[in-house]
Amino acid sequence: MQGSRFKRIIGGHDANFGDHPWQAAIFRSTLGANILSCGGTLLTDRWIVTGASCLWRARIEDLTIRLGEFDLENEEEPLKAEEYKVEKIEINPEYEEIEFRNDIALLKLDRIVKFDKHIIPVCLPSEDLSLVNRTATVTGWGFINEDSRNSRTTVLRQVDIEVFSNERCNEWFSEVGLNRLISESELCAGRVEGGRDACTGDSGGPLTTLINGRKILIGIVTWGKGCGRRHSPGVYAKINHFVPWIKNVMKN
Repeated sequence: MQGSRFKRIIGGHDANFGDHPWQAAIFRSTLGANILSCGGTLLTDRWIVTGASCLWRARIEDLTIRLGEFDLENEEEPLKAEEYKVEKIEINPEYEEIEFRNDIALLKLDRIVKFDKHIIPVCLPSEDLSLVNRTATVTGWGFINEDSRNSRTTVLRQVDIEVFSNERCNEWFSEVGLNRLISESELCAGRVEGGRDACTGDSGGPLTTLINGRKILIGIVTWGKGCGRRHSPGVYAKINHFVPWIKNVMKN
């Protein structure tokens, strides 16, 4: 089983600048260099949601959040990316590190975010939103091939996938010898035939779906068996399960 902090996008294509204005890039300072660690999602003018596994052994002073980012190596984009430090880390109290259950955390930024065309928060889902059979989009930077460490991209990528029932995914996982079952706080999404998935390197990023013309955050990249394999869809923290916790943390 591959953990969430090793997930990336596979089988997709480059996004257009500004198509995913809630996308956050989370950097960690390592030996004096800022290294892209994970993705995240802007929820309000002060809060980012990401994976709890992204913050494993993280020191708050080593984290930098970049909003409005598109091409990691291009400083002459149509609109400038903005950087923030982190004031507070809130990890879900039920997070289980070994199996990545309840893999969700909130980051409070050090100052208010100024919204622009390329920096806009995403909408949270209703707690009773039905997700099975919906088409959803996962986004992130990084490897586009499970087997190649040289396939990392600097441009934000996206891929459309389908949300499956947990029962269906648990059957598939049993077939491929995976004992870890998906819980009610998770969802699984991909393609039956494989070929589209999150893959090595970028956990914490958003899985969104379009409802009544609005993009809704429904999942956070968490874990999976390989990348884009047949009958091995990716597993995501199920956002509507955590909406009460998210709202309570942000309110307090």
